[in-house]
Amino acid sequence: ATDLWFGMNINMTFYQPKDGKINNKDMVFDFRGDDDVWVFIDGVKVLDIGGIHDKKGGTINFASGVVTVEGKAPTTIAELYADAYRELDPSVSQDYINQYLSNIFNKDAGGNYTSFKNFSSHEMKFFYLERGAAASNCKIKFNMPVLPEDSIRIGKEISNYDEGAYNDVEFQFQLYTGSGNNKDSFNLVRGKDYTLIKANGEQSTEHVGENGIFTLKHGEQAQFDKLGLDTNYYVKEIGLSSATYDQVTIESVDVVNG
Repeated sequence: ATDLWFGMNINMTFYQPKDGKINNKDMVFDFRGDDDVWVFIDGVKVLDIGGIHDKKGGTINFASGVVTVEGKAPTTIAELYADAYRELDPSVSQDYINQYLSNIFNKDAGGNYTSFKNFSSHEMKFFYLERGAAASNCKIKFNMPVLPEDSIRIGKEISNYDEGAYNDVEFQFQLYTGSGNNKDSFNLVRGKDYTLIKANGEQSTEHVGENGIFTLKHGEQAQFDKLGLDTNYYVKEIGLSSATYDQVTIESVDVVNG
């Protein structure tokens, strides 16, 4: 007997906007249909609507971190990540799980894990399988911003500050790219266009001059495209003042979707 009649999959890299909002609306992935549907984020199964069934809905809310499936109790992305980690290592301590989750998720005022950290990027894989020969249903709706596979986004966010205090302050950055692990051999990116994404979602095309400097305000991001797969890069923030900042952390060397 035929177990499956047809199927499809969607693979994409998306980024988490500030507070999981797109144009002041929650960023959401929503499915309704039949039969099997699985959604993996960073290799973790976060939406499971498997089996033979009539139309059934499931939603991932990236603002609250809540995952809902029709007929099941709600859960969260963070809880699913923790469950997946425990499955790999049943002996892992809760303290280690908390440390693992703290590197990936935001927390609310009550200390509960909610959405992914602002401006982080993630890989999503969607799988759909139809088991019947007729009456197939598949409705997918999402407003997730997709990051081209040879692109990076650089964001500026200031924590522990009075709201509005830094809204008009421009911070200067330089982007270096290269191959291998020797950062001293990397080249400063100059004379290249990039997309500026403001905190409210508005976008504009900007240009890096010969000095390689581009500026970002709190909550803004710069997207650089066509950097080449497996390109290593690091970002340098310049002009920092020790009189203004008690502590500065700069991140980091990475690989473009490698």
